[in-house]
Amino acid sequence: MATTHYIHPSAKALSGKRLGLGWLDRLEALDITKASAAPRHTHDSMEVLCCLRGAIGYEFDRWPSVTLTAGCFLVVPEDAGHRITSGLESPSLRMSFFLRPTLAKDGRFNLFTAADFREFRANLLKKPFTPQAIPNDARDVLSRLANLVYAPALQSAQLAEARILAVFAFHALASGLQTPVRKAETRLMDEAVKWLETHYAEKVTLAQLVASR
Repeated sequence: MATTHYIHPSAKALSGKRLGLGWLDRLEALDITKASAAPRHTHDSMEVLCCLRGAIGYEFDRWPSVTLTAGCFLVVPEDAGHRITSGLESPSLRMSFFLRPTLAKDGRFNLFTAADFREFRANLLKKPFTPQAIPNDARDVLSRLANLVYAPALQSAQLAEARILAVFAFHALASGLQTPVRKAETRLMDEAVKWLETHYAEKVTLAQLVASR
């Protein structure tokens, strides 16, 4: 049985309402200093997981397990069962966006148009459960955002900063979706296939093959 609305005991959250962001349910930062698993659970919001340090293992219902490493993010759709596994590289730091299904009724707090927000969500859902590279210009922003979420008592200026950083980081993730991160052996295989396609008609000696490495 999956737990809903689960929040890891080490996590800190900052609500979209407090930030004045009508498209965001909450931000959540999770700084794990030692290996710590989580029970299977679901969320009623789409979750965008960003690994900023270390590595975090995830298991999903009806989808292969993955290890999310530093500099990568993945998308977990609403109501998809998942859990953090115990095989973690510590310490690890994760930053998560929990997105509302629709924009808030009060348009003053949305910043994005309804059409833009639908496009962002659709773009993110093209590759669910698949690690993607965090855009370079968003990495430092996400780290700073995690620090603000963990701050003991945010002042108004810090809340304003967090609001700006959240908008920038989310826009970078949703509009700059990149090619899935590939394993080293997959890249080597692609290179081998490309080489064969280029040189398939040539007579190649063993010495040439060695020299091409």
